[in-house]
Amino acid sequence: NTSGNPIVWNSGTINPSGSITITIVLNVNSLSIGTVLNNTISVTYTVGGQTFTITSNNPPAAVGVVRGWSIFPTSLSSTKEIEDTLVYAMRLKNTGNSKDIGELSYSSTKSLLWTFFKDVNVNGLLDGGDTQLTDAVGSTTGVDVDSVTANDSVKIIARTFVPVVTTDGDQDITT
Repeated sequence: NTSGNPIVWNSGTINPSGSITITIVLNVNSLSIGTVLNNTISVTYTVGGQTFTITSNNPPAAVGVVRGWSIFPTSLSSTKEIEDTLVYAMRLKNTGNSKDIGELSYSSTKSLLWTFFKDVNVNGLLDGGDTQLTDAVGSTTGVDVDSVTANDSVKIIARTFVPVVTTDGDQDITT
């Protein structure tokens, strides 16, 4: 039942011993977590001029927490040489339905050590007002982004320094 209006369709004639399968998918977009949804379906059918109705006795279901994150690069450092600083700006969006803590992890084939900052003034630049992110939840390879409301975003800046290493000339670069 959608706001008092039942969903109705006609399946046509079903032969004796025959069956049909109908799948119903509902998207729950604006209900609070914990809201109970009654999971009942009634089917009305006619046989030989007589109409019958049967109703399912499925248990109610509660709206649960769905977790999800998307990350969008907003600007990337160009190719750099040794002793340069690489800075990447990105937007992290909570695509779930509940406030959540984002946990960023990283890996580097060049063994670079990354530092992450919350872009407090959302200007896409690493400056004095930005706060360094730390690991408070328990990951050993990342940092935590403070609680982010469902469908909200936070801007993040990642920074690393390209160290001096044994090179084969001026061509050693990383991107």
